[in-house]
Amino acid sequence: MLTAILVAAGDSRRMGFDKLFATIADRPVIAHTIRAFERSGCVDEIIVVAREDRHAEIKALVHDENCKKVRSIIPGGKHRQDSVRAGLDHLKPGATYVAIHDAARPLITAEQIESVFVPVWLSQSVIRSNMLTPHFSLPAQQIDISSMLCKRRKFSSDG
Repeated sequence: MLTAILVAAGDSRRMGFDKLFATIADRPVIAHTIRAFERSGCVDEIIVVAREDRHAEIKALVHDENCKKVRSIIPGGKHRQDSVRAGLDHLKPGATYVAIHDAARPLITAEQIESVFVPVWLSQSVIRSNMLTPHFSLPAQQIDISSMLCKRRKFSSDG
């Protein structure tokens, strides 16, 4: 039903340390984010887009946390939009819905994910969302794919 792309390829320059691995409540930030999508009943699979030098740590975390929905951990790009594109390029051919979420935002809950996705699924619409509060609907041709949940459209590299 829903594939979650967790974008985790940033270098945290402004923070001065890798915020994805900062500890909150005895677990890394990224672990909280992955767990929320893992717990959501509407998420079928998770694609983590991360810096290659963090892949081994994320794989270990996914194993230690017993995450079953993480299908792949793939390299990110130079810019956030490149990382989002990499995630979209790794969707299964039959993927219908996609949620794109910044992995450095760990306070998301399974209930919030479902509260945004279920109305989209029921109405077959597109909703721009920060995953907390739906803002408004957009026609498919106006979709900004960063930070939204949407019915999958054909995304091509030429526009």
